[in-house]
Amino acid sequence: MKTFYVVTDGDYSNYHIIAITDNKERAENIKKLYSSEYSEPMIEEFFDSESKDEAFYSVRYDTDGSYDVILREFDWDNSFNINTIKENTSHDDWWKYKVFVMAKDEHHAIKIAQDLWAEYKAKKDGIV
Repeated sequence: MKTFYVVTDGDYSNYHIIAITDNKERAENIKKLYSSEYSEPMIEEFFDSESKDEAFYSVRYDTDGSYDVILREFDWDNSFNINTIKENTSHDDWWKYKVFVMAKDEHHAIKIAQDLWAEYKAKKDGIV
């Protein structure tokens, strides 16, 4: 499966695509180029349908350190959330992070999620 990075900007009727690339570094450079004090573009990830051996998983990291992996039906409503971390900020629930990923199996889904969480936490802590 190939990942495409779409650099977008704007809201509602002003929402538009700036560029589409299959290179994440190039997408980040384009985002920097188009960023200003008034607007910061976003990078959205989309996947082609070449790979038949991957499935759509929801991976939740619970406060006790365990993982809950659920095979999901793919739908376009969730496609915009692939590889996007959702953090539970209420601190009164039993889970910390949740992410939707495309993976070969449950173990691969957990590995992808762990890598995404590590990157998310490093950015949040200002390490990266």
